[in-house]
Amino acid sequence: MIIDLLIKKQQLQLQQCTAEYQQHKAVRQAYLWLLGQRSKQFIGSVPGLALSFSVGMLMPLRHNATFKMVWRLGGLRWLRSWL
Repeated sequence: MIIDLLIKKQQLQLQQCTAEYQQHKAVRQAYLWLLGQRSKQFIGSVPGLALSFSVGMLMPLRHNATFKMVWRLGGLRWLRSWL
């Protein structure tokens, strides 16, 4: 009898945890979808296009010794904080 009560209690806790997990999962999926929509909207905007173009121009230079030196000296540290 006590074992049955303990089993029922554990099953109830499991059901509650499962319901909480499903809610959390749904909220997380909604948040990720919204984040994706906002990202697409930003990339299509003028600042997003400018940033994308700038990064595209800098990517071929990432192996250049001068560019690496400037990066190490902190000239482009602000760019890292934005990315």
